[in-house]
Amino acid sequence: MINKANLTREGVRRAETSGIVSAAAANAYDAECRFLRALAHHELVLNFSRLYADGNGTKDGVIYRETGIDSDAKIEEAKALKRSDFSVATVYQKILEDLDYAETNLPDTRAGNLKNYRATKAAAIALKMRVKLHKGDWPGVISEGAKIVSGTTTFTSPIGAWALPASADGAFANNLSSESIFSFKNDATDNAGVNGAIANMLGNPANGARGLLRISPIIWSDPEWLCSDTRRTSLYSTGSTGGVVTSVYTTKYRDYATNSDAAPMIRYAEVLLILAEAEGRSGSGVSAKALALLNAVRNRGVSAANAFASFQDKNALIRAILKERRIEFLAEGKRWGDIHRLALDPDFAPIPGGGIPAKVGTSHTEVAGTYNCAGPTVAITKSIQAIPYSDRRFIWPISQAEINQNPNFTQNPEY
Repeated sequence: MINKANLTREGVRRAETSGIVSAAAANAYDAECRFLRALAHHELVLNFSRLYADGNGTKDGVIYRETGIDSDAKIEEAKALKRSDFSVATVYQKILEDLDYAETNLPDTRAGNLKNYRATKAAAIALKMRVKLHKGDWPGVISEGAKIVSGTTTFTSPIGAWALPASADGAFANNLSSESIFSFKNDATDNAGVNGAIANMLGNPANGARGLLRISPIIWSDPEWLCSDTRRTSLYSTGSTGGVVTSVYTTKYRDYATNSDAAPMIRYAEVLLILAEAEGRSGSGVSAKALALLNAVRNRGVSAANAFASFQDKNALIRAILKERRIEFLAEGKRWGDIHRLALDPDFAPIPGGGIPAKVGTSHTEVAGTYNCAGPTVAITKSIQAIPYSDRRFIWPISQAEINQNPNFTQNPEY
């Protein structure tokens, strides 16, 4: 995706020079490509590099590719790049430069369903919020959030009119909802196929899916996720044996026949919870705005009577926001990002000392009481042990193919 984005940028600029497209149109296309490039590089640095907080961005990042590769000369140019020149801080700087350009040059909105599948100004701002969240730049998050969040109890974006639908499943019942700021589009003739489509991977076999990935009983049985939360029934489907729940699958992706479900990358709910965390971490007390933002997302699933009224202190509020992220974005690929960025957090690390929490393994046999919304009535077996932050396996090894192509792309330690 990065190389295609870079080649497109270069082609657009040639078209501009030839008078085929206007400068304004070229800038907009360029901005769209730079948005995708930033999104991709952020995913790479989350999987192959240590977090920003480890040494304030001084650890090895990934090579940030800014030119397209389509010739032998370009290959040699790319091979000359050194990973040692791209610290995590450098990668984040380049990501934010791309997103600043994207914000300036992208349109506020687009016609029809293009507004959900093509980058807009709000998408660039929202992605900047995510990136600054990973940097721990709370003032930066708040500054960006002010551009696309207005209101006191209900919230909307002044740019693009993004907002939360009334129903918690609104973004999934309708791929073109007001909540879906940016999604990757799939349709019946252009999708990941049975072996890669999210509906088939995550869906209930009873509904025609393959069901290769279940919802973990660790989060499903967390008593802080209320039994009465309507997201449990509107976004998930259970499997049972002898009348006892033995598996849970998401129904966020539902087209098991043609795999046309969009893959949501940025939802307005994420914008609100990012801003809530930044507001909650700022100042010494319990932030009223952070509380309102948290409730705006959570209250779509719980009744008004169960809304959070207050918290004992700011840390309790932040823990509730982090738990809400686990619940709201379940089966959307956001969990690893939080494990990564919080690994060394003195108050909110997923496990003491930082690292990847223990997990329910593939060989785990569910028993009565494992899946229970009020809390498991039997112990949940976690056969995959926790991985400490110091372990090499906290991040992935650089692909050997990448290293073979570029000897300057040094391997992660201990691999």
